[in-house]
Amino acid sequence: MSRSRAGVSNDPYRPLGGSLVGAAVQHIKEEDETYNVSEEEEEEEEITFRQTEIETIEKVLALIDRSAEKRINEGFSDFNFTVGVLNCLLVSVTFCRYPQHFWLLYLIESLYLIPKGFWFNLRAKPLNQVLYYLDYCW
Repeated sequence: MSRSRAGVSNDPYRPLGGSLVGAAVQHIKEEDETYNVSEEEEEEEEITFRQTEIETIEKVLALIDRSAEKRINEGFSDFNFTVGVLNCLLVSVTFCRYPQHFWLLYLIESLYLIPKGFWFNLRAKPLNQVLYYLDYCW
């Protein structure tokens, strides 16, 4: 910032000898004086804003409901979620408390989950995905 005289600024936004905060407050006061809004207009703006808010919230809730229905149709339910969390706890407890029997738990789960996965991949749409079991990296 260049100064033309000692203590005087060439910056149009900074008043003589004042700070930027003081200039901002002064600018806001000037704008408030030029923009006079009646109380009725303020209430109308608040009502319009509230109505817009309500419409937006209703749209968001409708999208959430559609997403929840889609997840339920894909098989995600409260029961499946609970079983998955309990399985996670069971695997953790077995690994920590009985590590010598951990392989048995995985064997028992595999006897159920691998055929179930095979069945779901067989019925997959649009393409049958059973051949993925022939992949070495699954």
